[in-house]
Amino acid sequence: MALIRLNNQSISSVTALPSGIDTGKVLQYKYSRAESQFDTSSPTPSEIDSNLRVTITPTSASNKILVRLNLAWSDINSGSRSTIVAFYRQIDGGTTSNMGSLDSNSSSMFYNWIGARYQKPLMYTYIDYSHNTTSEIVYKFFAMTDSGATVRLGASDRYSFGEAIEIAD
Repeated sequence: MALIRLNNQSISSVTALPSGIDTGKVLQYKYSRAESQFDTSSPTPSEIDSNLRVTITPTSASNKILVRLNLAWSDINSGSRSTIVAFYRQIDGGTTSNMGSLDSNSSSMFYNWIGARYQKPLMYTYIDYSHNTTSEIVYKFFAMTDSGATVRLGASDRYSFGEAIEIAD
């Protein structure tokens, strides 16, 4: 076990924040990136890109984890198409769970629909306040469409990013 020095205090593990660390402070930042394009016409969620998975190990079970997906591109080739993006969480190698289902009994975390074609970069944000662990967490990003027509996320010539930011509670 490594010894950590923080604010001139020696600690061997963190179960609560040492004195002197305010709530709301960023404790750690992790990111991943992928330069890929994901096309889907499926109503079943599929992982956008395994290279976008972001791994973080919280220092406290009560801290919040701000999870973001920054897609370089989103393209709904014509009107009346929809895209659903969902964040999934896997704790310590266990079961992968849809965060939308855990939070609101709905797999539709983020839903985009437009009557005409649109193309633009997109950012999705979720605050994970229910992880309740100091074990490794892997966040994964999935997408699907309920229109049966092809939608495109990401771009083969631009980077998309996954981010996980631990916030002191």
